[in-house]
Amino acid sequence: MPLFNRIEDEEKYREWLREHHDVGFVLNCYYYPNGEVAMLHLPACETLLAHDDFNHTGPKFAKKCGIELDDLLNWAACELAVKVKGCSCLRGLRLISTESR
Repeated sequence: MPLFNRIEDEEKYREWLREHHDVGFVLNCYYYPNGEVAMLHLPACETLLAHDDFNHTGPKFAKKCGIELDDLLNWAACELAVKVKGCSCLRGLRLISTESR
């Protein structure tokens, strides 16, 4: 499961999105965990693809990408100690809550 957390990782992150547009997940989190909620997306999520004019990785945000949802959720619990919320792109998949809290 790659972690893209530096500005230099931006092209590799975008390449991962292109290669996995129909399979896998992207966990969007703060570079320095601060107790905030991490957001789970599908690689083809419009939110991730909409902004081409700035870096999505480092210094503020990191992206943890993977194929297996359980692996990403376990990583978030162990490494970040944050709750994971699902983006609206996951609605209908019933994998994780997408409700606002």
